[in-house]
Amino acid sequence: MNLKQKLSEYKIFVPFIISILLISMLSNCGKLSQLLQNNQDNTPLSNATTTSNATTTSNSTTTSNATTTSNATTTSNQTTTQNSTTTTNTPVSSGITSGKIIDPYIAAAVMYEDKNNNGTKDVGEQVSAPSDTEGNFSFSDAVDIGSSIQIDFSQGTPLHIGVTYDAKIKCKITSANSSMNVTPLTTLLANGWTEDQIINTLLAAGLTGLSKNDLYLDPMSDIKSENASAVTAADLLKIKTSMILNAFLTIIDGIDKNGFTLTYAIFSADQSKADLLKRMVNLIGEALDPTIFQNINNKITQISSTLPSQAGTLPAVTAYDVICGAVAINNVIIIKVLASAPTYTYEPTSTEITNWSNDIGPKFYFLNHKSNTTVSMGMTYGNLTSLLGTDATTFKTYKSFIINATTGLVEGVK
Repeated sequence: MNLKQKLSEYKIFVPFIISILLISMLSNCGKLSQLLQNNQDNTPLSNATTTSNATTTSNSTTTSNATTTSNATTTSNQTTTQNSTTTTNTPVSSGITSGKIIDPYIAAAVMYEDKNNNGTKDVGEQVSAPSDTEGNFSFSDAVDIGSSIQIDFSQGTPLHIGVTYDAKIKCKITSANSSMNVTPLTTLLANGWTEDQIINTLLAAGLTGLSKNDLYLDPMSDIKSENASAVTAADLLKIKTSMILNAFLTIIDGIDKNGFTLTYAIFSADQSKADLLKRMVNLIGEALDPTIFQNINNKITQISSTLPSQAGTLPAVTAYDVICGAVAINNVIIIKVLASAPTYTYEPTSTEITNWSNDIGPKFYFLNHKSNTTVSMGMTYGNLTSLLGTDATTFKTYKSFIINATTGLVEGVK
């Protein structure tokens, strides 16, 4: 059989083979379509969100959004947020640069502005010029409201009535243009006592007549130059209160080292402190009795009448002359009370206080007025050795007087 005859025989199978091929191709197309559909239904989706909150010393907010899309769809969101808040208290100036330290007047005291009220002179806290003989001091810059004003004992030696002063009194600046007087009374205010708590505590101890306004004043302002013969109990109230609190706080400080930081809560919880305050009211009050002022004035008037004619008339005795003697009595009482530990019950008799006053008062008068020509001549020609305790030449070298805590005698301090 030739080739042509063979092709003719197979020709009848061609349509059948073509049909099979077509059916196979259509079947494969359906599977491909199904595959594509399944792929679309299972598209992966990714979302990511991150939020971070942090507090720092600056204010900042950062937001970041990022989206990426491909045939296989992917979505990504990222957010970062940072919030910060810092509050700073800006100091407010009081407008005050000048003040006064009185217990009574404290000289040569260098004050500092305790801005953070920690009771310590820190680097950068300003100091004043030393106080003068009437307690006046000043800062170069106005102090801030909220600061306390305290003595910087590392710079010089504060003096009152010519002897070392070591009481840690202070005041706190509470408002603009208020006074900057530093006294034992303002010390209680700086320690957080309210005006009512101070007034009521003093009333309970036997001190009456003090007003809230008196707590901030210079206790010497109305009386320093007043004639001793005209002094009344009302005139002496503020300085008497100040000296009583000086003795009370100094004794407490000597006992537990917390006298000048004493709070009302601690005071009111300890009856022994209230009892001590009452004792100081009675003891210091006796040294500032108006009768003593009049007696000393009368004594100087009598001395004046016995001086040689060339000496002239002695100047009047001032309240300050007698108050200086009361400060010396105050100081010796403090020493002797602390020396009577552990009971701390020492009390001088009324006779002792009167004798001290009559002895030391005239001495302070002549000391305070020794530059006066008449007083100088009176000491030189008036035969006052018994009164002065020494000759005039030696007396003029004295800077103050104290009462010896051991002997009880008045001594000159050079």
